[in-house]
Amino acid sequence: MNKTVLSSWGFKPPNIYAISMPLPDAPRLPLSGGAIANMSLDSFVKNLERDMEKQKGRYYAYVMEADRDESDTYVLKTWEVYTSPDSCYEAMVILYYAPLNPYLTLKKHMGEEWAQKYLDKQMLVTN
Repeated sequence: MNKTVLSSWGFKPPNIYAISMPLPDAPRLPLSGGAIANMSLDSFVKNLERDMEKQKGRYYAYVMEADRDESDTYVLKTWEVYTSPDSCYEAMVILYYAPLNPYLTLKKHMGEEWAQKYLDKQMLVTN
């Protein structure tokens, strides 16, 4: 167990530590939506499943320090759970998000050129 991290939590760490990340093929922008939780891993996962089904709660994440409009909105696609007997957490969970509208996200945050490249790539995939 990492004593520095444990001490930083006042020796009472949360059961679950979750971080929000864009999917590897999504625009790499910092997202809101990380979490800590003092519930069982099973309960946390059931909550994620419910959020995805009902499109609420952790289903949405937003580009940090942005307007929260459609171009700043990401949706939960999947997650990975990591456990270790050496961790001070029961589990670490990576929440993977994709932009709701990749074209608008790219255009706003990376420029028209990147947005056009995205459209060109989509044309190749659909043809």
